[in-house]
Parts: sequence; C-alpha cells; structure tokens
Amino acid sequence: MLTVWECLQERLLQEPEAVGKHCDNALVNAAISHYVSMAEREAVPIRVSTNIPSDLSIGSMDLAIVISNLMENAILASKKLDPDRRYVKVSARYKKQLLLEIENA
Repeated sequence: MLTVWECLQERLLQEPEAVGKHCDNALVNAAISHYVSMAEREAVPIRVSTNIPSDLSIGSMDLAIVISNLMENAILASKKLDPDRRYVKVSARYKKQLLLEIENA
C-alpha cells in the first residue's frame, strides 16, 4: 500500500488533466483529487467545495495529510452503508484561518 506522500507524488506526476482542480494548493489539490477518484471507484457520491490558496500559514504537506486522512475515513465509513444512503461532502474555506468540514453518511 502506498503512503500518502507516494500517492501525492504519483498524482502530481500524472497528466495535468487527470488531476481535477479543487484548489490552488498543488499538494492539497492532489490529495483531494486522489480521494475524489477513490470515492468514485467505490460508488460513494462526493461533493467538494474549496478555496485553499497556494500560500498557507500551515505546511502544505501537513494539510494534505490531514485532509487525506479525513477524506479516506469518510469514504470508508460511507462505503459500509446501503448505496442509496452514501455521500461525502468536503468543504474548506480560507480567510485568515482555515475552516475545514467533512460530512459523510
């Protein structure tokens, strides 16, 4: 199994069109894109709304790892439910500080 860092590196090396644009931060965007793909493969509807800038007061790798962990947990939990009840919502807003919300069923 690949580490989060290896997954992010792999996503960044792929063709640009293979990685969706979810935010301006390249590492965080790669992490989100990876887990959006995972959710789609697992038939878990996912909605992402973010405005994370490229320059943050927190390290990009640290934030990518946190978001990766939260998204993976939400997808795995949702996958246990009947298909008609599954969903994951990811919301992140940055205005002087980061507000991050992950919701799942």
